Amino acid sequence: MAGGLDSGTGAVTNFKIWFYGVVGVGASIYLLYKAAECWGERASWTEFGKAVAWVAAAGGTAVLAPWAWNLFVN
Repeated sequence: MAGGLDSGTGAVTNFKIWFYGVVGVGASIYLLYKAAECWGERASWTEFGKAVAWVAAAGGTAVLAPWAWNLFVN
């Protein structure tokens, strides 16, 4: 069992960093798409504001869930 828990923890940490990066790029592309819709007058700026709020809520959830888990576990 060379590596053991440290190896597994490192792999999970690397995956988490990769996953957050992919999700962040996806959120940025989504917001750019919504902004382009607004500039092209296919959507209102209120819809863009809602999209920003949804992305912020999703990002906040990704941060708050591990914090809440550690609050109850530790």
